[in-house]
Amino acid sequence: MTITKTHHYSTPRRMARWFVLPALLLTRPAFAQEKAPANAVPNPLPIHTYGHSALGDAFDDIARQKAYLMRGMPKIVFPVTTTSREAQRFFEQGVGQLHGYWYLEAQRSFRKVVALDPQCAMGYWGIAMTRFGDDALVTKTLAPAMRLLDKASARERTWLQSVYAYHAADSKMPERDKTRKANYLRELHSLVDQYPNDIEAKAFLSHALLDWRNAEPKQTRETTDALMKQVLAVNPSHPIHHYRIHLWDSSPDDRKHALDSAGLCGLSGVGIAHLWHMQGHIFSGMRLYRDAVYAQEAAVRVDNHYLMTDRLIPDQIHNYAHNSQWLTENLGYIGRVHDAIELAKNMIELPRHPRYNNINSFGGSAFYGRMRLFDTLYNHELWREAIALNTQGYLEEGKDSRQKAERLQLLAIASFGTGDAIAGAKYLREMETLREEKSENTELEKSIAEARGYRALYSGDIPEAKKQFASAKSIPACRRARVSLAVGDTAEAERLAREVYKQDDNQVERLATLIEVLYRVGKRDEAKGLFERLRKAASDANLEAPLLAKLSPIAQEFGLPTDWRIPAENTEERRKLMAKLGTFRWEPYSAPNLVLQDTAFHKTNLSDYRKQGKPVVVIFYLGNGCEHCMTQLSAFAPLAGEFEKAGVSLLAVNSEGQEGFPKIAPSPNIPSAFPFPALADGSKRSFKAFRAYDDFEKTPLHGLFLIDGAGKVRWQEIRFEPFQDVKFLLAEAKRLLARPLPAAETGAQTEQSL
Repeated sequence: MTITKTHHYSTPRRMARWFVLPALLLTRPAFAQEKAPANAVPNPLPIHTYGHSALGDAFDDIARQKAYLMRGMPKIVFPVTTTSREAQRFFEQGVGQLHGYWYLEAQRSFRKVVALDPQCAMGYWGIAMTRFGDDALVTKTLAPAMRLLDKASARERTWLQSVYAYHAADSKMPERDKTRKANYLRELHSLVDQYPNDIEAKAFLSHALLDWRNAEPKQTRETTDALMKQVLAVNPSHPIHHYRIHLWDSSPDDRKHALDSAGLCGLSGVGIAHLWHMQGHIFSGMRLYRDAVYAQEAAVRVDNHYLMTDRLIPDQIHNYAHNSQWLTENLGYIGRVHDAIELAKNMIELPRHPRYNNINSFGGSAFYGRMRLFDTLYNHELWREAIALNTQGYLEEGKDSRQKAERLQLLAIASFGTGDAIAGAKYLREMETLREEKSENTELEKSIAEARGYRALYSGDIPEAKKQFASAKSIPACRRARVSLAVGDTAEAERLAREVYKQDDNQVERLATLIEVLYRVGKRDEAKGLFERLRKAASDANLEAPLLAKLSPIAQEFGLPTDWRIPAENTEERRKLMAKLGTFRWEPYSAPNLVLQDTAFHKTNLSDYRKQGKPVVVIFYLGNGCEHCMTQLSAFAPLAGEFEKAGVSLLAVNSEGQEGFPKIAPSPNIPSAFPFPALADGSKRSFKAFRAYDDFEKTPLHGLFLIDGAGKVRWQEIRFEPFQDVKFLLAEAKRLLARPLPAAETGAQTEQSL
């Protein structure tokens, strides 16, 4: 049975996405680029190589675990030529995931399409769209589809050839980028013209116009928005709300145009975290911070539910760290400082990886977690919490002098602020030793001056405090207003407090600071009026946090109750929804068990390690014939003793049975040929249980798992090539295992039975 070709649309002729415009304007040479030359369309590899895809290297580093039909996906109608109803459902699921920028799961959905129907060329189009920014990857990904053009409808050929033409455009073409964008947009416009009822053509064209705002011919935002509204007129719940938010997310006045989409974006695909997150862009930009937190917390919880259910490491997926750090920042804005700290701590606790989560590299959870933790502690004067977090290992020293200075400055100020002048002086001296000879680090000098200012302030030396604070030019304005008030410079304190309040009148820190300043300078009526605004802005705030605790006697004088907050009307309703979406923190999943034989045919049961409370690293390797596997095992072997010293056992599992046991040549660094147990799994059941397996091509993958003494997977990598940085893993194992897991949240994931 053949499901849908183009009967859903009125007149066959074109289509869209990040694609192009009308074909009538295509030059002859440009159109010719849509045809893939025969030598650019290789056949599948005749011999499968360890861990690599039979379809070629473009399919190596891609989602390789099975897909399933997921709850909460956008409702999409995009019929393609296929013999499988199930393939059609997965295709439309993948399109919805594309619209939510959920490329990992979109890859899985589209791979499932071609697994169910190998003749469905559009399945490869979907995979290509998940990697649109890489010309080489896209042309290789589309190679199988280009062999199937005769199986596709005319409409589908336009989709396929337009994408191929864009990425295969001659690198020597004059004004290549401008020309190929114009050609691609023409094809998309052509699809919209030919299939006026095809809202997906309009959706993908809208995205292309959004992404390429300066492409010729230029479109106004109003024109693009009108096209998006045509989609919403047919499907009000379409995830094109996501694109409308991006379109207008530039200024408070512009964001008003997308306020309606901000209220509907998450609901257009409740199971896609990024669609919830995008609501927060508009709300945060319009200073509606409580609504922003609601959207961003939904995003984090949806992500955590997905990660913990599908057993992934957080920073492997698009925007996880970005979502979390933005939520942490906005939690601080509304005074939910305990939750802000809890989330920042979780980001610091998460597994790290040299490629995608490094505390010294911008963008990962470790980097963002540290940044937001410091911000929250400073902005809300949480000095006791700072000292406690340092004791618990959350204020990491860092590797460069900048990070070391940041930590020492915070600890010095926190120590002086809690009355521990001895510790404060110690941290200040350590900051001063970071000065490099014959060089002037102006930022370091400003940090030292600020710490000295707090030392003088808390010791009662006001003239010295004023002098040092004047030298600390980089103190944020809101904090500077508070220190100006503390040293008696009330005019400067009022000026700064009013300035930051004018910039943003809905942040708890800024409101609280201005209220305190106004009260201290005798402007009590104005302070009282602002307090009413604070009562609403701080409806979810932690009143015991120092910044708000200082306002308690002021509130009492104004005749307010001890708990002066005004609860928001929908608080309980939102809390219930949050609990349904997922957990606030990411927590590691429970490892499946395995029972396998070693070289002497003795059984090893992984659950025995858990019973003994002993952590173990399980190395899934593919066999003696895999050169990379042998290199990996050779790297682990000399460090086996170091892992044992750290309390971690090593265990290797091969996918070839008894014939696959490692044959590593002895060396002076390796006391025996193989100094840790090796197990055989010719059935590959354990590979499948740990998801170190390509479910589409039915072949095992390299896998590496750190399992703690409670049986929780604390670190993992599953890939077409084995992880080789053994020293990194040893250090990461020590870091992760040194910190016990927090108590499980209510409603957290239960142990899986595999």
